[in-house]
Amino acid sequence: MYFPKRLKASGGRNDLNAFYIVMLIITFVIAMLACEVKMSAWNAKNDEGALHVDGDIILGGLFPLHKKSKKDENTCGPFSEVPGFQYMEAMLFTIREINSDPNILPNITLGARIYDTCQSKTIAANAAKNFIKMTLSSNRNSTLAGVIGALSSGVSETVANFLRVFEIPQISYASTSIILSNKDIYSYFLRVVAPDSFQAQAMVDILVEFNWTYVSTINSAGPYGTEGMKKFTEVAQRNGICVDFKAEMKAYPSEKEYENTILNIFRRAEQSNVSVIVIFGTETVIRNFLEAYAKHSHQAPRDFTWLGSDGWSNRPHVVETAPEAALGAITIMMRAGKLSEKFRRYFTNLNLTNYPFDKRYFYEFWEHRFNCLPKTVAGSQSKNCQGDESLADVDIEYSPVRVVINAVNAFAKALHSLHKELCPNKSGLCFKMNRIERRRLLDHLKNVSFWDPSVNSAFRFDQNYEVSGMYDIVNFRQEDGVNKYIRVGTWDGDINETGHITSRLIIKKKITWLKGESNPPSSFCTKTCRHDETSVRMPKFDFTCCWSCHECEPQEIVNNNTCVSGPVGWLPNMNRSGWVKRKVVFVDWINGSSIALVTLCFMSLALTFAVFASYILHKNHTLITAGGRELSFILLLGISFCFIVPMLFLRKPQKSICLARNLMTGPTLTMCYAPMLMKIHRLYQTTMNATTTTQKILTNRIQLLVTVGMVTTQLFFTTLWLTINPSYPEENYYSEREELVLECTPDVVGFTVNLNYVMLLMILCTVYAFKSRKILETVNESKYLLFTMYVTCAVWTIFFPIYINAKRSTNRVYLISGTYLIIGLITLHGLFAHNVYTVNQSRTNDLDGAN
Repeated sequence: MYFPKRLKASGGRNDLNAFYIVMLIITFVIAMLACEVKMSAWNAKNDEGALHVDGDIILGGLFPLHKKSKKDENTCGPFSEVPGFQYMEAMLFTIREINSDPNILPNITLGARIYDTCQSKTIAANAAKNFIKMTLSSNRNSTLAGVIGALSSGVSETVANFLRVFEIPQISYASTSIILSNKDIYSYFLRVVAPDSFQAQAMVDILVEFNWTYVSTINSAGPYGTEGMKKFTEVAQRNGICVDFKAEMKAYPSEKEYENTILNIFRRAEQSNVSVIVIFGTETVIRNFLEAYAKHSHQAPRDFTWLGSDGWSNRPHVVETAPEAALGAITIMMRAGKLSEKFRRYFTNLNLTNYPFDKRYFYEFWEHRFNCLPKTVAGSQSKNCQGDESLADVDIEYSPVRVVINAVNAFAKALHSLHKELCPNKSGLCFKMNRIERRRLLDHLKNVSFWDPSVNSAFRFDQNYEVSGMYDIVNFRQEDGVNKYIRVGTWDGDINETGHITSRLIIKKKITWLKGESNPPSSFCTKTCRHDETSVRMPKFDFTCCWSCHECEPQEIVNNNTCVSGPVGWLPNMNRSGWVKRKVVFVDWINGSSIALVTLCFMSLALTFAVFASYILHKNHTLITAGGRELSFILLLGISFCFIVPMLFLRKPQKSICLARNLMTGPTLTMCYAPMLMKIHRLYQTTMNATTTTQKILTNRIQLLVTVGMVTTQLFFTTLWLTINPSYPEENYYSEREELVLECTPDVVGFTVNLNYVMLLMILCTVYAFKSRKILETVNESKYLLFTMYVTCAVWTIFFPIYINAKRSTNRVYLISGTYLIIGLITLHGLFAHNVYTVNQSRTNDLDGAN
């Protein structure tokens, strides 16, 4: 190259600087061209596995077209029709539908670049890098709008961490981990499925529906299984459900680890009645657990029922190696809705000749379906196809492809809205959309709204760029000799104003459990205690679900898990839920014993009136006048009251009855013993040659006044005491015999004073009668008085110990009534029978003499 040897002083330095700048620009352009060539070569090398569909705007796609490898993250497993291939076809189908619709993105075609993730974070990360390089490419023919995928939460989390840095929107059709709801981190992540907080609530609602209060849990490693099970445990605890055994698997567990986990569940279950295993995991983990369960099912203490998350869903791959172990299982599946007839026709009409896209994955699908491939496919180990194979002739279990269709439609609606904003009244891409501002596209995505005919409801994102929970409840069972998934119910949930989930579970079909049983199994730690038992904490167990039962006393009920006694006189009702008043026991005339006693009282009272009439009729007879006529009348009145008092005691206690009892018990006996004392004392003084003065003092009038005074004294005291301390009917409970008795208020003081006063009179009567025992035989009255007092003392001697030892108040009532009746009859017979007989006999003799 020629360089001037000498430059002019005035401008040489400036010319040299200009020369260097030109050379630097040329060098930079050459380097950029070289980088572009290298990047194109790198893209070509690393883009070999992608499925390309040309278009003005490209949508990336991440689908598990192969299952996860059991070895490591860098290899793929077997081909996956459900859900991987079906989901990919749903995306391609929807892109074709949008491109053929003139009302959306006019004169703009959507294309696709789809990668197989193999459910591997590493493989998906490489695909994410390819998407990023597309945004850095200088190719103006197409531009990347966003990415649809991935399936698992762990893969979506990895991809989202790459895409958010370059502001690439991502819509997942199946990732449900709660971690992805954090928009401070995953600000460009959206999903057309509900987060696992809804799924956890749905699973708990199923447990509550079948009264399963004690379960074992298993979850896979990663954000989906770990966070999902964490949320499930939290919701379960709020609903009183306990976990017996918890197991969290490693990222790549060995077959031995699966078997050891199952055996640990079996051993733990021997100590309780748990029979439900809740599994929150990926389809690979669930499949391996079913295989381990089938291998060791003979060691299970009982049959177990599985409750699986949407990682299980209705995927045939999960149960194909151990279907017997999965029978009776209940799984959660994203609402499949009504499958689009257009998609069904599109999918079933596909064949080896009319498939419109790159056939690399389609050939694998065809081989998986029919075990045959065209001769042109190199290296195929399958037989050659005959050409008559048709998807219309096979039974296809469809995945809920609506979620992928919604994800594609959401991008299309958002791009259409962005096009109207940036390219108003223009068909096709304008200059502003040649390089899409994905941040602005994200704003349009957030506001997307359209009708989803498969579930007959509107689709829209909430404030977290997510949707509400809609699940189908699936039962894996055998019908007509074939194992199949049957949708048996639905679950719907929404977030209310307080941020909590409101849900509705509907079981529409009868569930078939393990071994074809129609009744759900039981899964609990301890049976519910009876209504008369309390729950007692068991060591080393969660008291929410495990306890021992303690029986309450017969007269106690359970209140707040405590044995409590009721009010006095009340007893538990039939179901021990409350109290009912005991039957009140009291003595009344309608009782058999009462009727007998009252009848005797009336008969005795009639006999007393007959004696009284006889005394009135013969009041001037010397035998009557000699015995003290007035005292006899008082004595007869007292005897009459002896027959009336039992009728008061045998009547149902009332206020008036109680007052009459206490008022008459003491004075009645005083009216018997006071005149009797005057009679005996007069007889004693007469027979002992009393002086004339003494005889004057003991006149009939004086005796009458003294008798009335003694009766009045006691009557006054009794009336005064009842005024101060009245007696009322009250209900008293006697625990030793469990009786509620209606009785008059006991009056110990009044009863004791009255009794002492009466006993004093009785003792004096007995003493004087004893001293008068040597009276001449012509005086017969003393003999009868002495007999009466002896018998009376004997009656009282028998009465007191029996009364004191009587436990039932009703027995005491009968005892008092009988005693008064006997005292009255003894006194009536002892003091009046002989006199009445003598008087009537003498009158008969007088009448015979007159004749």
